[in-house]
Amino acid sequence: MITGPIAVAAFRNETDDPSLDVVGRLAGDWISEGLVQTGVASVVPWPSSLEAAESVRAARIEGSPIDPVAALAAATGAATVVTGSFYDVGDELRFQAEVIDVRDGSVVSAPEAISAPRDSIEVAIRQLRDRLMGSIAMATDSRLASAPGLARRPPTFAAYKAFDRGLELYLSGEYTRAIPELFQAFELDPEFYDAPLLASTNLTNIGTRDALERADSVLTILEPKRSSFTRLQDLRWQYLRARLDSDGSAALQAAIRASELTSASRTSYNSAHAALGVRRPRLTIELLESMDPDTGALQGWAHYWTVLAHGYHLLNDFDSELDAARSLRSRFPDRRIGGVLEARALASAGRLEELEALITRMDALSPETYWSQGAAMVVAGEELRAHGYPAEGVDMLRRGREWLESRLSETPGYRQHRYWLGTAMYDLEDWTGSEEVFEELAAEFPERIAYRGLHALSLARTGDPVAAVELLDEGFEYSLGERTALLARIAAIEGDPARAVSLLSVAFQQGLDGTPWLHASAWPDLRLMESDPRFEAVLGGGPE
Repeated sequence: MITGPIAVAAFRNETDDPSLDVVGRLAGDWISEGLVQTGVASVVPWPSSLEAAESVRAARIEGSPIDPVAALAAATGAATVVTGSFYDVGDELRFQAEVIDVRDGSVVSAPEAISAPRDSIEVAIRQLRDRLMGSIAMATDSRLASAPGLARRPPTFAAYKAFDRGLELYLSGEYTRAIPELFQAFELDPEFYDAPLLASTNLTNIGTRDALERADSVLTILEPKRSSFTRLQDLRWQYLRARLDSDGSAALQAAIRASELTSASRTSYNSAHAALGVRRPRLTIELLESMDPDTGALQGWAHYWTVLAHGYHLLNDFDSELDAARSLRSRFPDRRIGGVLEARALASAGRLEELEALITRMDALSPETYWSQGAAMVVAGEELRAHGYPAEGVDMLRRGREWLESRLSETPGYRQHRYWLGTAMYDLEDWTGSEEVFEELAAEFPERIAYRGLHALSLARTGDPVAAVELLDEGFEYSLGERTALLARIAAIEGDPARAVSLLSVAFQQGLDGTPWLHASAWPDLRLMESDPRFEAVLGGGPE
């Protein structure tokens, strides 16, 4: 009896041509997708298997004796592994595969080998896939013997090679470089829908106005094709569509349904991240704790720990937040956000001596980065002030401002330092100064809607709320609640707490990306409505 989760290994290239290695990945990817469509068992997503296989390969290179099937199963949590190889037979390639029960190493199924000319590789893989799906379906549930018909059409070999390059770049976080490869794959095969869907994911991750507009166009082009999508493809489309439409609840539901089709993966991570935006941190933590961050696609995924820290922060569980931040910093020392999240947790908990020691240690790090020592001071100052340490918070903010001004005297024009300087000015009620900083940044980087948003808030503070609202009329079509949250802050500045509370509630429904930072970063504005009894209900306590 075949049991899940099922992992598919990249097929071994037993020819003498290393350029054909990608054929093995094509086979693994397509067979994984086909098995998902059977619904007979949980299937390890292809990116998870690919990453696990790379770690296994690296271990073998170092000389460790290792069984690749057992190692892949251990890394992914799989109970069944599909493995295979291909080799030359005259002018053809021949593919063979085995389904292995990891518990005892027995071969559950070994479909007849398939051969095809080199210019028809996808045909052989399709036939082999169908036979594997049929045999696995019959071994688990006879009702699914016809399941191969549910799977997507295989891409052309040329398209898959481009997709393979884009996938590798995506997994390494190089979203901008991945996009042309993925669009090339779609151009080469207009029915290869995984490529544009992954391109749209990369575009939303980039998050600039131009990138989001482009993602919207891609989803619009794909919408008439949805009847040809697999279940997983359609849920991915729904998730992306909901995010661009600022429908946080719909995005969360689509992400959860997609994660149910696969084992713990970055699809599951999407569910946890979406739960944050609609202010459901308990669900975020529940989802993350159901995953193993040390296996599969989540292995090496620093964002897991960032989102976990955010979840605990929203629950005011600062000790657990601190543990998550320190795990991030120890596992990924190059990810500077780990230190900033640690500073946030220490500040929120009032652990002032530890906070000071951490800030001092950050002086040894390179200053030219978004998450700089100055940024850590600003974040810590905001959190101190928002959690009952007003004098200490103001002092930390002033130190952050001084640090940033000093750095800008050495590196004039550095965008990241200017952003944090403007933020510190706003926090310290130097609204004229912050208006000047953000007006300049918004003019230089019009695709960054955050700059225009802070320019708008500064205008509202200097007495021109009408102009502030006008600044928010364009460019926020895909703001994931950001525009709504900004309008809430402007309403608070204007002395309309009822409208502010109502708008904040809507912002959370829209899936506000900045939810974990809002209470502290927006403190100068939100404190103006603390006397309203509805304030505590919507922001101050009791998130789901």
